[in-house]
Amino acid sequence: MNPKRMKPGSKIAIISPSSGLPHLFPDTYELGLRNLQEVLGFEVVEIT
Repeated sequence: MNPKRMKPGSKIAIISPSSGLPHLFPDTYELGLRNLQEVLGFEVVEIT
């Protein structure tokens, strides 16, 4: 059985790596989140 295809409005979880890179590169991290939400239309849940 294959998983359902992701589409705009799908909820996805973003897990921050333990390396702390989101804190070292906050602009890049925020840009990635914004692209997932605004460009691809996903509902993003951050897990830290």
